[in-house]
Amino acid sequence: AMYYAKNIIINGLTSQFDIYQNNTKLAQIKLSIPGKHNIYNALAVFAALKEANVNMDSVYKHFETFSGMGRRFQKVCEFNGIKVYDDYAHHPSEIKTTLISLKNSLNPQERAVAVFQPHRYTRLKGLWEEFKKAFEYTDKLFITDIYSAGEDKIEGITSENFSKDLKNTDNTYISGTIEDCAKKIYPLLKKNDIVITLGAGTITKLGKLLEKESEKVH
Repeated sequence: AMYYAKNIIINGLTSQFDIYQNNTKLAQIKLSIPGKHNIYNALAVFAALKEANVNMDSVYKHFETFSGMGRRFQKVCEFNGIKVYDDYAHHPSEIKTTLISLKNSLNPQERAVAVFQPHRYTRLKGLWEEFKKAFEYTDKLFITDIYSAGEDKIEGITSENFSKDLKNTDNTYISGTIEDCAKKIYPLLKKNDIVITLGAGTITKLGKLLEKESEKVH
């Protein structure tokens, strides 16, 4: 490759690395968003701007201040030593990449907790086996009811059945509306949990609902 990253250091949800063009070091970049995939993204942006003859001296600082796109590992709230992030990932490969990023960013005392809302009956049916392999990087997984996106139900394709079939992951099926889920999940969370909500449906509301549950208690 003409452009490549070396000396990568991942520290929690941040990273630092050197960018080389051929064998020449051009810059040291810092990112405030997690995951090796975002290092690839930053490298592509850097290369595109450099090839377009942009003055890179005016660009470097913006890599570190970029806070990411909405619903892509977006921090939602923090309460009682618990941090909640939200991600639009609803395909197995997206989910796995996001969870790897989360797991690699954890301190020893932190727990990776994912809340997954399957999106569409047809997607869960068609990618059932792929979804089963997507959650191995979680310490605890909660699975909510399927967000139908207007689809009709498919016999046997339920979150409860998926939960039962997911043998190698500590998971719990949580039924009901997102509001119901927040009430059921909140008591099961612990200090130092890093929670990430996954899906393209109403799951995006869960973080704020969990925060409201914490306010009721305290």
